[in-house]
Amino acid sequence: MFLILKPASWTLISDLAQYIPRRAFRGQADSSWNLETTIFRGAGQYGCPPDLLSNRESWMLRQFKRRAHHYINDPPSTEQKLEWLALIQHYGGPTRLLDFSHSFYVAAFFAIERAIRDAAVWAVKLSAIEEAVKKKTKHESDLLRIDQINSSHLQIAESCLSGNFTDKLVINVEPERLNERLSIQQGLFLFPCDGSSSFEQNLAATLFESQPEIFQRGEEIKFSEITAKLIVSVSEANVIKIIVPRGSHRSALDELAKMNITSATLFPGLDGFARSLLFHLRVRDIDEEFDLRWSKLKRSP
Repeated sequence: MFLILKPASWTLISDLAQYIPRRAFRGQADSSWNLETTIFRGAGQYGCPPDLLSNRESWMLRQFKRRAHHYINDPPSTEQKLEWLALIQHYGGPTRLLDFSHSFYVAAFFAIERAIRDAAVWAVKLSAIEEAVKKKTKHESDLLRIDQINSSHLQIAESCLSGNFTDKLVINVEPERLNERLSIQQGLFLFPCDGSSSFEQNLAATLFESQPEIFQRGEEIKFSEITAKLIVSVSEANVIKIIVPRGSHRSALDELAKMNITSATLFPGLDGFARSLLFHLRVRDIDEEFDLRWSKLKRSP
């Protein structure tokens, strides 16, 4: 099931978060955006055919490995392809990795930090992914620990990056060594195994029987209170998109700041503190500003 939740306020969103355990969360500044990796988006922008993406990915990875030692003191070992991809992602390069967080509130911050319209927090059920991976890979054990699951998924990712596994499948995975930003942001990646298909095609094959169109026609639920029926629907859904209305962004950022979730804490160093200064320009929420201008316009002759 794919749910699109449209709550009336940030308070409802915050209260709902406690009923969405063990999900991978991703915040996006525009609720109309698809789930899309940077390498697939770049390929579309610059005319690279999807069937060439694996070749281009391997080439970019090789070039990055050859030069990274000029800029970092402790590069990964040559065999750790996923860790190398995580580094490329960290420095803004195109990869098949899609950033998520174990924390709903971290994802909510990224959704609204610079949003100028309705934002969204995506929540993907990790247990549903792990069950699908077991079926696809015919893993015998149902009692794997979290660290064993990650180790198993790391092996699948490395196999994909070596061209030995190309099934449409999404896996949740974390590098063995987390960089500082990933650690602070409670980060993880969702990794599409078929590099020639979009992330949503891979995710649909994993959770929705290869029906990517489901992301265009999810079940919408508007609500102004949290009911038992809503909680059941949320707990059963494999993917949820929670719309964060633009009129609630200022109050949400205020609450997140009280939790010590700001740019200054999520991006260590002076660059993160400088980034956090943008908050002081948010004098009021966008809807309030629109209402103010509209009322002035109506009063003008």
